[in-house]
Amino acid sequence: MHMKNQIFKNRIKCVRKILAEKKFDAAVLADGSNVRYLSGFDGEDSMLIITGKGLYLITDSRYTLQAKKQCPACRIIERKTPMDEAVCVLLGKIGGVKTACIEDKVEVRLFNSLRKKLSVPLKPISNLVESVRQIKDYSEIAALRKAGEIAQRALEKILPLIYSGIRETELAAMLDYELGKSGAAPAFETIVAFGSNSAMPHHRPSSRRLKKIDTILIDLGAKLN
Repeated sequence: MHMKNQIFKNRIKCVRKILAEKKFDAAVLADGSNVRYLSGFDGEDSMLIITGKGLYLITDSRYTLQAKKQCPACRIIERKTPMDEAVCVLLGKIGGVKTACIEDKVEVRLFNSLRKKLSVPLKPISNLVESVRQIKDYSEIAALRKAGEIAQRALEKILPLIYSGIRETELAAMLDYELGKSGAAPAFETIVAFGSNSAMPHHRPSSRRLKKIDTILIDLGAKLN
């Protein structure tokens, strides 16, 4: 657990350095992947506020218990009002915030509402967290390797089980099941295509059955941590 917390501290330190260079006192993060990268929280309906000294996760009562378990380094704010109001109230209570930025991925409606209600200037920013995520730390590299191994094992286990008459949907479900057994999830919707369907790179598995002499296209990936 200590090692895991240190990983998050290192990531937050890098983001804070960028904020200081760009002269922002606070950042509002809404992208789920970025929120998880800095806090460990993988639930929904959340925003992460990062300042020079504080880290705050705003969510609702459905995720409070989960957030407390996953984010020991964060102060959990359980909102009872719309998200924009909760963000404004929190930034108003944090001392020393004179300039703030928000990820440019946020919905225009939410951005306009926050900019109108906040008492401090709010500017959109791009690649704040992504620029840090470009360089993978050892925990991410380990997860990538394991995810690749899980995907490979799933495919190797399923290949001998393919038979004439199996449906595309059945084979795709078998692959997804093997990924799940290993603690992973499909990185994208698993593609299984037989015959002429294999000419479509993004074919969605259908009820088409495999013929005795046929083409099989399988495209899968594993997502881990």
